[in-house]
Amino acid sequence: MVYNYKYLLFKCDNGFKMSETLLSSADLSDMSDIMDDVIIITPKCPVCRMHYSVRIKPVVFQPCGHGSCRGCFNELSSRVEITDGVPDDPKCPICRDAIIHTTPNFSLREITSNVNNDHNTGYWEKQITNIDKLRGMRIHFSRKLRAYSKAICIRIAYDDIIIKIKFQPKDWNADECDAIQRIKNALIRSLNKTGDEIDILYRWIGILAFPIVVENYLLKFFLQWYDNKEFLESIDGLWLMDVITHPV
Repeated sequence: MVYNYKYLLFKCDNGFKMSETLLSSADLSDMSDIMDDVIIITPKCPVCRMHYSVRIKPVVFQPCGHGSCRGCFNELSSRVEITDGVPDDPKCPICRDAIIHTTPNFSLREITSNVNNDHNTGYWEKQITNIDKLRGMRIHFSRKLRAYSKAICIRIAYDDIIIKIKFQPKDWNADECDAIQRIKNALIRSLNKTGDEIDILYRWIGILAFPIVVENYLLKFFLQWYDNKEFLESIDGLWLMDVITHPV
C-alpha cells in the first residue's frame, strides 16, 4: 500500500480531523490463541475484590444490610471467637455489627446470573474492567480489540487530563506530556504486535477521541514513524524501533 505522506502532512497542518467512528513488550495484553472474551463488568466483593459472577455469589448481611460474596462470608464465619463454648456471631467487615444471618442479594444475582469471569483475559483488559465509569457495561474483547486494550485503558484513565489539552505540544505541562507519551508508546507497541497499516492506526486515533491539537500531533508523529519503519525494513534494521525512545 502506498501513501501520499506529503498530502496527509499538509492536511494535518491545516486542521485535518479524524471523525470516523468505529467500533500491549511484556506488559502488552496477552495475544496468544485465546478466544474472544465477552465480559460483563459487575460490582466487586468489598472483601476479596473479586467481581461477582456465577461463581462469586453476592449475599446481604442481616440486619446491617452490607454484603460480600458467599465465600468471604464463609471465611468470616470460620474465624469467629468462641465464648463459653458457643461461637460468636461473625462481624460485618464494613460496620463491625453482628451478622445474624444472610440473604441472597437478588438484585446483584439477577445481573450476574449468566456471568462467568473465569476467562483468560490479558492484563490491560483486566485494568479496563476495573475502571469505575464502565460498571455494568457488557464488553466484548475480540482479538483485534485486545491488541489495543492498553491504549484504550490509558486513554480512559487519563481522560481528565487529555480532554483539557488545548495548547500546542511545546506548551504542554508535565502531566499532559506524560499522558500523551503513554498513549503514544501504547499505540507503538500495538502496531509492533499487530503489524497494522497506517489506515488502521488513523482510525484508532479517531476512535480514541483526542483534542484536535493532540490528534494533529499524533498524526504527524505516526506519519514519520511509518516512514522510518519502511526505511528500516529496507535495511533489515527494524529492531531499532523497539529500542529507540520517542519523546513528546
